[in-house]
Amino acid sequence: MKCVIAMTVIAAAVGVPLASAQDGTAPVAPSAAPTKVTLPAAQAQFDAATPPKADHLKLDAYDAVHKGNELLRSGDAKDALQLYEHAEALQPKAREIAFAEGLSHYKLGEYDAAREAFQRAWLGEKDALADDALYSEGSAYHAEALAAMDQPEVAIERLENAMQRYQSVLANNPSHEAARDANYKAGAAWRQIKKQMKQQQQKNDNNDDRKKNKDDKQDQDKNNDQDQENKE
Repeated sequence: MKCVIAMTVIAAAVGVPLASAQDGTAPVAPSAAPTKVTLPAAQAQFDAATPPKADHLKLDAYDAVHKGNELLRSGDAKDALQLYEHAEALQPKAREIAFAEGLSHYKLGEYDAAREAFQRAWLGEKDALADDALYSEGSAYHAEALAAMDQPEVAIERLENAMQRYQSVLANNPSHEAARDANYKAGAAWRQIKKQMKQQQQKNDNNDDRKKNKDDKQDQDKNNDQDQENKE
């Protein structure tokens, strides 16, 4: 017997817009780094055999996903994740469930786990869900970068990883508006940090030069005093 498990994770649950196809026109590059990273809503369907009831949760995969979606909408990402994990145990090949797990981990700030879940949703595939999952993996790197602005080297590395994912999505789907916009924002943040790093390096170099000049002057004054003493 077959059933259709409809996955609909509302964008508001994680503060995200829906990634939709546009005309391919690039938006104007932002002037500053974003305050947060956006993720797409999960909207997908898959056919799967009806799983047996689970004794510990008494929910089949469909009901677990449905309840998980409700919890994620309400902001309870932790309990939603438990239900998604239960559903995935029953339907391990359902990529949509892996994607929903990634959204939950992302909401919880668990970016490594989010990336791992998103990878399960896109790896080896080239469909719309794969595009959104790869984009979301980039978003997890992007979010880490914004949280590490006081560690420039870390932020730069995370931004570069994010842009690699965004650009891979765009290579497969140039009309992916969310990836295109996020790539611009990541690039703007990357340039901003690089500029700040260069300014800091110049400041450090100037300080080093001033210190060296001061030390040289002190040495010269000391030599002059010694010469004067020798003359006397």
